[in-house]
Formats: sequence, structure tokens, C-alpha cells
Amino acid sequence: MDYPEQRNEKVALATQSQFHATQMPLKTKVKTLEFSIDEAGKELDDNKKMLQNVRNECLTLEHNTLESLKNLREEMLDKINKVNLDLGKITKTDNDDTNHLRQQTLQLNQEKVKIQKNIISLGSKVETIEKDVGFEQFNSFFLNSSHRLQFLPFMCSRTLTY
Repeated sequence: MDYPEQRNEKVALATQSQFHATQMPLKTKVKTLEFSIDEAGKELDDNKKMLQNVRNECLTLEHNTLESLKNLREEMLDKINKVNLDLGKITKTDNDDTNHLRQQTLQLNQEKVKIQKNIISLGSKVETIEKDVGFEQFNSFFLNSSHRLQFLPFMCSRTLTY
């Protein structure tokens, strides 16, 4: 089997000899043409083999690429599913936490309202008791007086005795 370079040289020689074909005898011309045809056939066979090799390589690459894409797609779908599951868990946890916090807020608001009602109730009771004891008059005297500091020890001791 000849290498392509050697074959090209032979074809070049045959072409040069065809150029001078008018000067050659007929048998030589026929032999040169036969040689050129044989070389062209060999080159055609080599090109067919190379073409088949390239086709095979192309099919192999296509198959490998498709397999890689299939694997990549499966991996991506698995990861997407995992992220969706994690997101669902996180969303559920967040919703549960939000509902719990809403319930706590509602309870605290209810307790606040109860405390405010108790403060109002206790305030009115304190006013009633102060009226009964006469503390309101003393308190207004104390608040309007310019000698508040003189009554401070009295107020402190009175508060402590309750």
C-alpha cells in the first residue's frame, strides 16, 4: 500500500507524461492512462475508507454526546426534585412558624386587653377607696402645695404601711 504522498507523486508524473502524450507511442499512453486510473481507484478507495471512519467517529461522538446529555438531564432533574422537596419542607416550616407566631400575637393581644380592663377596673376601685379614705383631698393638696418635699417622708411611710 502506497502512502498518499507517494501516490500523489506518481499521479503528478502520470499527468506530466500525459502532457507529453503526443510525443509518446500509443502503448505508453495506454499504460499511463491505466496507471492513472489505478491510482485514482486506490485514492477513491482510501477516501471511502476515511469517509467511513469519519462517519463511525461521528456516530460514536453522537452516541457519547447523547448519553452524556441524558445523564446530565437525569442529574439536573434529580437536583431540581431535591430542591423542590427542600423548598416544600422550608415553606411548611415557615408557615407553621408564622401560624404559631400569629397565635402567640393573638394571645398576647387578648392578655393586653384583659390587663387594660383590669387596670381600668383597679383604677376605679382605687378612686373609690381613695374617696372613702379621703386620700384624694390630701393628694390634691399635696400636688398643689409648694411644700411637697415636707410631705414626702410622710407619703413614703404611709405607702410602706399598706
